[in-house]
Amino acid sequence: MSKLIRWFAENHVAANLLMVAILVLGAFSVTGLKRNLFPVIEPGLFEITIPYRGGGPEEIEERILIPVEEAISDIRGIDRIISRAREGVGTFEIWTEIDLDASERQRVANEIKMRVDTINTFPPEADNPKVHQAAFRNRIISLAITGDVDEHTFLKLAQEIEQEVSRLSGVNVTQVSGTREPELAIEVSEFALRKYGLTFDDVA
Repeated sequence: MSKLIRWFAENHVAANLLMVAILVLGAFSVTGLKRNLFPVIEPGLFEITIPYRGGGPEEIEERILIPVEEAISDIRGIDRIISRAREGVGTFEIWTEIDLDASERQRVANEIKMRVDTINTFPPEADNPKVHQAAFRNRIISLAITGDVDEHTFLKLAQEIEQEVSRLSGVNVTQVSGTREPELAIEVSEFALRKYGLTFDDVA
């Protein structure tokens, strides 16, 4: 190394030519680099959704979550599994190892789907499992609406704003959050039930 440094010190023209060549190559390399303000990220996350009509969380855990976890836990490339049981549905988040390329992730997805499809112990009330790769979107802007109005007015105003924003050029997805799903309440008269010989379970 010392000989090389001494040679460049004695040959100034060669050193200057080498420096110019490095700068020119660097300039060409910069112009060829791919640049993206919001780069597309391929997430290593797969989701499984299994609706189970009428199933409570405990029953879903026993009859849905545990069989699926046992079926896929040893698949090569899976880093962790997060399962959740809610009223009427069981869901999974399956994270792959960070260093997997696209082909390996596809292999993991195919193996997950194949193993879940072979489970024959799901209850008859359960729908077919849905396996898909999670899609991540970049959030550009969030709008908050406040005011001294009732919840219905808030929801109507939010939906109007959502429709206006969705018409803007370059906007692909808009979503209203922080609101509750509308519910329908039905009250049944005990006198009417006795009159027609019905019970609350019959009405349900």
